[in-house]
Amino acid sequence: MTDLVIVGYGTTRRRDLTGSVASVRGAEVKDMPAPSFESALQGKVAGVQITTGSGVAGSSSLVRIRGVASISASGDPLYIVDGIPVTQNYFINGNNGGFNNNPLATLNPEDIESIEILKDAAATSIYGSRGSNGVVLITTKRASKSGLRFEFTSRIGTSQPTYKPQMLNSAQYLQMYQEAWENDGGTGRAPLPNNISWEDAQRTNTNWVDETMGVGLKTMYSLGTSYKKGKFGAYLGLTSDDNGSFIIGSRYRRNSARLNLDFEPIKNLNINVNTSYSQGTNFRVDGAWSGGFGAAMSTALPIYPIYDSTGAFWRPGNGSLNPVAVRKLKDWRTTENRSIHNFKASYRINERWSVTASGAVDIMDFFEDIYEPRALINTDHAGIAKRSPRNTFNYNYNLLTQYTFLDNDNHQLDGMAGSEFQRSDV
Repeated sequence: MTDLVIVGYGTTRRRDLTGSVASVRGAEVKDMPAPSFESALQGKVAGVQITTGSGVAGSSSLVRIRGVASISASGDPLYIVDGIPVTQNYFINGNNGGFNNNPLATLNPEDIESIEILKDAAATSIYGSRGSNGVVLITTKRASKSGLRFEFTSRIGTSQPTYKPQMLNSAQYLQMYQEAWENDGGTGRAPLPNNISWEDAQRTNTNWVDETMGVGLKTMYSLGTSYKKGKFGAYLGLTSDDNGSFIIGSRYRRNSARLNLDFEPIKNLNINVNTSYSQGTNFRVDGAWSGGFGAAMSTALPIYPIYDSTGAFWRPGNGSLNPVAVRKLKDWRTTENRSIHNFKASYRINERWSVTASGAVDIMDFFEDIYEPRALINTDHAGIAKRSPRNTFNYNYNLLTQYTFLDNDNHQLDGMAGSEFQRSDV
């Protein structure tokens, strides 16, 4: 049996492969729970460095093939799903809340059949400057065996930090704060931030790290159905994935459906149709410099209470934040509706000559919704609600012809010519 490898616009026998291409089976990706499919590639491909950005649900990973190629330009590889270069704008909503968006999170790992990574200069020769940082080719599942088959997968697990930073408690903080005050020439008790009295500070001991980090629940249910008879094949995949982070309040929920069809209406004419729809909802919390866990390690002091004497959330000043109040009062989510459609027709004129035409479209509708009530912000009205829609329409088509001039056990010479067009409207 000949082992084939997908390279760019076609396939080649592995024994004829001269470039640096790494292959990963889909089973190796789906069996590892991760915020996004690219995180599951970590440690599986030589020469590919993958760094997980954070523990936030749905967060992206830093992927570098052959190291860093530029100081200021992007180092991300080109991602191609079933022949279409997909939209991968990580900053479609800026870096609100200290975290960017991950457009690859809506790709369902359960639908992936194989992943090929083009690591050398051959990627540039095929895809031009787009492939200068390497290319990740993703092929989805199709009906491969005759008859009706079902595959059901379920998974449940937890997410928790391997290490929590050890912060000062209230007594330790007050001791060090007073020592710093006296070493700076101060006398008497040091005035505490936000006009907190020493009596109140000594009665308060808030562990803000524990208030922002906990245990997240992860659940996933996937049903795959394939049917093949004669010259017709179909694959249907349905998945529901709820990914809770150990960052309290952070959760990413993805629902997706995929339908891949293959049929041969006449001899030597093969038609492939791929269509998929996914909705990814990211329930977000502020992080890093914006608040949340970042505030728990910086501006949120152990002498600050969560609630004031009236039972309402304590509202600090001087640039400080109450991470619990922000998390519970601020309603913030991003919703990404993603549909990718692909049509491909290939006709084999004879044993040596074939012609292929294909067209694909990647549609992404992105909404960011934020509501901040009056209890959280200084305002005279009920609160502030914001909606920021962003839409991307990416499509391409190509026409290729391939001819084998020489094909025997020892030598093979192929020629390919074609035209491709791609456009992205944002």
